[in-house]
Amino acid sequence: MPVDNRFCHQAYTSALPHAPYHLLCPHLPPQPGTLAFQQGMARFGKALSEVGVVAIYLVHGTFTGNDAFGLIREVGRWLPDAAETLERQRKQLVDSFMTESGNYTQQFASLLQQALNAGQTRQKIEVRLFRWSSENHHSGRAVAAWDLANEIQQHFGQARRIMLWGHSHAGNVFALLTHLNSSTETSELRQFRRIIRTLKPPAVANVSPTDVRPEVLLDPSFPALDIVTFGTPIRYGWETSGYESLLHFVHHQPSGSLPDADYLSALHGDWSELGKRIVESGFPAGDWVHQIGVAGSNFWPYLLSWRKQVAERALRTLIEQGIRRRDLVARLRLGQRVPSEGTTFLVDYQDSPNQLEQQMLGHAIYTRTEWLYFHMEKITHSLCHSQEDGTRS
Repeated sequence: MPVDNRFCHQAYTSALPHAPYHLLCPHLPPQPGTLAFQQGMARFGKALSEVGVVAIYLVHGTFTGNDAFGLIREVGRWLPDAAETLERQRKQLVDSFMTESGNYTQQFASLLQQALNAGQTRQKIEVRLFRWSSENHHSGRAVAAWDLANEIQQHFGQARRIMLWGHSHAGNVFALLTHLNSSTETSELRQFRRIIRTLKPPAVANVSPTDVRPEVLLDPSFPALDIVTFGTPIRYGWETSGYESLLHFVHHQPSGSLPDADYLSALHGDWSELGKRIVESGFPAGDWVHQIGVAGSNFWPYLLSWRKQVAERALRTLIEQGIRRRDLVARLRLGQRVPSEGTTFLVDYQDSPNQLEQQMLGHAIYTRTEWLYFHMEKITHSLCHSQEDGTRS
């Protein structure tokens, strides 16, 4: 997407992607507790530290957060203490049920931080979890982008580089964040901020010393953002000036019926044949949530929340201009896997020892520790390679 993108949406197409992509079929990598894992992860940590990365944020996707239906946030407008307790309890319940399948846990974060910093005397790379409501609509993601910008400003405002890992729609939270971090102040950006303020609790929506200011996000001292998405549905456009590097991991198995279009999913083409295949042998491998989460799949906000109703309409006009909800089936039939921007790894995780990921429509595999080494190796290599030759990932 261009610099000064002005919230233009990504295009939906089945044509050969312009953005780079790579088909990968990895074997199971070294596992936690092995010497190869420890040595490799320490090496990756050293490489990331050398290019200036000081922290990694792990951000969960839709429905695995602390307020998936937006009810608790409404309580929080007037009873913030009660809302905080409810959010904490809700997230604890999700973590106990989901563990690390499609969800980032504290155990995952601790393992990653310890492994990256093992035996190092340099500044430690901090690994943090960022929680958001996980609501499946524009308003929930917009507020999450605002809160994440505030979080980074508070804790790492003068840092050189911050890495963001986002599962599912957390990647679209990052896309909105790149607009907040744009190098250009536009009327669309001012409108976006005004809409978000209507969604914040009264004390925050007015003047708060910790609230994100336009001049902070436009300040060149704000950390450069290295963004990694995992199974993120193709939605919002990226503001190119708002990030340093952009990588995507997508669980994908090329369709045998499309030998000349290995970048498309099984949804492309004749659905009658696909239906027969599903009946006979189950869903084909790959991330189906990545496909069905495209534009038109949002839920509508809580009906008694008039603020969200108004904000959702305004956001849809701003960030989904020209995208019709009734065209959802047509978008699904495209079978698009590769986003318009960034480098995409289309990964066939065929050696996975855990079948739960496939039961969850192929969307849960990215956050499993058995693939942590593989992901970190690819991320580190891409980041350091682009640093050496001066290109953007």
